Amino acid sequence: MKITISGLAALSLAMLAQPVAAQPAASACGVEPATTPPGADAPALARAAHDLASLYYPEDMITAVVERQSRIGFEQGVRQSPGGERVLTEMPQIVDVGYDATMGIIRPCVAVVVPVLQQRAAAILGRRLTLTQLRDVSAFYRSDAGRATMASIIQSMRPPEPRLRPDGTIEPMTRADIRAAVQPNFLDRMSPAQIAALEAFGSSPHGRAFMAATPELEQTTVATVNAMNAATQPRVEAAVRTAIEAHIRRNPPSRRPN
Repeated sequence: MKITISGLAALSLAMLAQPVAAQPAASACGVEPATTPPGADAPALARAAHDLASLYYPEDMITAVVERQSRIGFEQGVRQSPGGERVLTEMPQIVDVGYDATMGIIRPCVAVVVPVLQQRAAAILGRRLTLTQLRDVSAFYRSDAGRATMASIIQSMRPPEPRLRPDGTIEPMTRADIRAAVQPNFLDRMSPAQIAALEAFGSSPHGRAFMAATPELEQTTVATVNAMNAATQPRVEAAVRTAIEAHIRRNPPSRRPN
């Protein structure tokens, strides 16, 4: 069975490629404001699609992934820049400084972007799956095997290597980057019973219908996050630059800790 990367992994990794900037107006993050989620009086299909989208893009898990991996992603960016290896040798604390500045910007924007992605994903899922299929897929992701699948993919991820342009900016993420970031051994973290349940899900009519929709979900994720990155990059660079300059002033060469 071919297992595709989840939208959760896509969002988290794309955000690491080029961190997002300060709160909270949606336009500041390159997206339109999310509309109110469907209420109890909304059609059942709309409610079921939004329920599944919320499972697929959970804010708390995305934030945890970004926090855990953002340090690695920032270090990779520094290492690939001109003189980066020397910077990391002489000022190893620069990674902590950049990480802290980056996370102060990323966390608020996650709260802005995730509802927008949930809304966009719900529109796709409501168009691609039936009401029964939506409910069955949601039931899987609420199950022990579904939760284990999400957790295993997240834990196996490695931040993508940033591709720097000649002007120092970072190339946008692609679906290929996102798929390549999940390590093939993520199933090693799951029990035989969980793997069997995942395989059964992938072979079921609702599982096949859902996986057929994942390329469109991934493409929507990449487009949304790349737009967000393009809108926020100048503020991100300014915040990190300010933090690094302040660090250097506090730690001049003669007093810089080892």
